[in-house]
Amino acid sequence: MTSQRHNMKEGSLKDLFNKTPTKKAPPVDPLATKGGELGDQGTQADGEAPLTSSFMKQLFGSLHGDFASLKQEIASEVKELNREVVDLGQRVATLEQARVA
Repeated sequence: MTSQRHNMKEGSLKDLFNKTPTKKAPPVDPLATKGGELGDQGTQADGEAPLTSSFMKQLFGSLHGDFASLKQEIASEVKELNREVVDLGQRVATLEQARVA
């Protein structure tokens, strides 16, 4: 009897899955071009905006700008640290001369 109930449940689930409509996205070639640009035919989930190449260009442009400003900030910090190292080196040299004398 248990096996008959089990089979009934299994059969019901199979029927349920067979009757449930499924959405299948059309196959997309990730290297396909549209409008001469890569990535314009990307897939999207329900309710999400597609990742268009103009959005990607804007995003990468923003990231490039952020990277450039960080690079400038790091360069100025390095210059300041180098000045401090030179100053400390001069102080050490002065102290060594005073110690020797």
